[in-house]
Amino acid sequence: MLSFFKKSKGAVLGLDIGTSAIKMVELIPSGGSAKLSRWAIHALPPGVITENTITNVDAVIDVFVRAVARESIKAKRVVSAVCSSHAVSSNIVLPGDLSDGEMEEQVEIEAAQFVPYALEDVNLDFQVLGASGLNPDDYEVLAVACRREIIEDYVAVIEAAELDAEIVDIDTYALERVVAHAHPSSGLDAVVDVGHSNTHLGIFGDNKTLYSRYQPFGGKQLVDLVVQRYGVSDEEAEGLIRSESPPDGYRREVLPQFVQLTAKETARALQFFYSSSSTSSVDRVIVTGGASQIPGLIEGVEKELGVRTITLDPFSNITHKFDSHHLAQVSGSLAIACGLALRGIDDSN
Repeated sequence: MLSFFKKSKGAVLGLDIGTSAIKMVELIPSGGSAKLSRWAIHALPPGVITENTITNVDAVIDVFVRAVARESIKAKRVVSAVCSSHAVSSNIVLPGDLSDGEMEEQVEIEAAQFVPYALEDVNLDFQVLGASGLNPDDYEVLAVACRREIIEDYVAVIEAAELDAEIVDIDTYALERVVAHAHPSSGLDAVVDVGHSNTHLGIFGDNKTLYSRYQPFGGKQLVDLVVQRYGVSDEEAEGLIRSESPPDGYRREVLPQFVQLTAKETARALQFFYSSSSTSSVDRVIVTGGASQIPGLIEGVEKELGVRTITLDPFSNITHKFDSHHLAQVSGSLAIACGLALRGIDDSN
């Protein structure tokens, strides 16, 4: 079985391969917690990631190998993640008196019922979550499967840099982990991850993901608005967005339009959740992703939803010596990579 849940020790590199960039966070254990030693964001060529799948492995390898060398990465262990849309998971209940071998056999039997692929074509792993709420003599077990060909591409990227692909996680689990570490709460959280091409809504509560949905909306929509307004290329539009002196009308007209669109898409995604559950509200909204630092976005979402809304700060409980202001500007992009690195640190403590 592939180890989605394998333990790691020492320094660890969290690697998030996104649509437009790879994001890396290197953490080292520090007195029972974690210390940030390095972080980096390196752009990927357009089209190498399509629908959350690596479609040009060689191009991703080239960027990653160069990034590891340039950033002087020290960690040999890497925790990466596939998109949750590629994973199939199920919570199952098994007798508590099973041996490890018997439990593995039983998980494979159960997986045949919920995995829509031949088991020989998937990587399958499981983790015991604890005693079952129905019977304390039984265990609640999380089983996760992903197509082997998808996993192999991530492993190939990591091993090309002569590093060890110790854990392949699921991106939503990484986000859940970093939220719990940075902003612990006993309430119900709606976490909105605004990526380049997609926005993910995760509902987190009781230390697990209760709901997950992707919306085909992201920072690319802001790029498109700039392209339409100023007649520039996508690359030039991205430069204007990052500029400290954007063109006339950007802050007054273009940016508010994107904020309003994002707020309405978030409200729409939440309505899908409410309509499929007995819950009609959440306690707070946490926004992350590359677009989370856009001026006015947090306020716009909060106004649209009528729910307290904050920006995810993945490094709030992690020590570091970096400039806090600069780190805050990129922290939204590094949230999943941080959650992945925390996975390795948590397992090594």
